[in-house]
Amino acid sequence: MRGLKIFVLGLFITLISWIYLDEGFVIFGALHCIGISIMLAYSFLHFRYLNLFIGIILIILGITLRNMTFDFSWLLWLGFMPSTFYTIDYFPLLPWFGVVLIGIFLGNILYPDNKRVFNLKNLHKLKAIRYICFLGQHSLIIYFIHQPIMLTIIYLIFML
Repeated sequence: MRGLKIFVLGLFITLISWIYLDEGFVIFGALHCIGISIMLAYSFLHFRYLNLFIGIILIILGITLRNMTFDFSWLLWLGFMPSTFYTIDYFPLLPWFGVVLIGIFLGNILYPDNKRVFNLKNLHKLKAIRYICFLGQHSLIIYFIHQPIMLTIIYLIFML
């Protein structure tokens, strides 16, 4: 459900950017990629070490696709970009789902059986650490706040 919620928020960004931008509106941006990746990730949790290999292959495929263009757009979400494609936010599943799979691999190594294998000093009393934790715990809200601010700045720059 969390992945679906984030993907739907990505669709909302697509709609708003389509309404307000003449060209370059968000088609498959960060939230789309994160939402789909969360939904897909559950199928890969049990692969453990194989995720490293699959992740590296997906990253290589994504990097290879980045240097190519195609005459169709129906696989844009995977990384097959048409030659006339332009957007302000684009995160295709290739290579980015590969990064997610490597993260799952590292999580399996560093947190086997959901228990951390190393000790961390508790730094929660430091103000800077609490601030960073706050940002991390509210990153989706921060993302939504920064979007209209950035679009306004871009709009004002091009109006001048």
